[in-house]
Amino acid sequence: MLLRLARLMALTDLQIRIDAQHIDAAMAWIRHATASVRFVFVSAADEAKLAQVLKLSSRVLAFLHERGQATRSQINTECFRGKVPKARLDASLEHLLAATPPRISVQWVERPIDAPGTPTRVYRPA
Repeated sequence: MLLRLARLMALTDLQIRIDAQHIDAAMAWIRHATASVRFVFVSAADEAKLAQVLKLSSRVLAFLHERGQATRSQINTECFRGKVPKARLDASLEHLLAATPPRISVQWVERPIDAPGTPTRVYRPA
């Protein structure tokens, strides 16, 4: 899509070749369209939730860079002192995993045979 818009920008300038200025103009159009859609369809409550997820995500990422790796439980107790609800912490971890490129990686570690439960997830900065 970016190159198609850049091609249109070049044609508007009566040029055959796409230059950096055309790509920049196409990126500006995409940013404007994205912001317009967000303005129309995202409510103030959703915007506040997203801002909180972004704030928590930056704290989690800084914690992981400092520590190297941690489980969700360790992130909650050591980074947030247990004050962040599970749903918000999971949302911030999902945000970091879904970023392009992912800001963190997750590795599943099997529990010992005598310890019941699901495998432990260990998060690391990407």
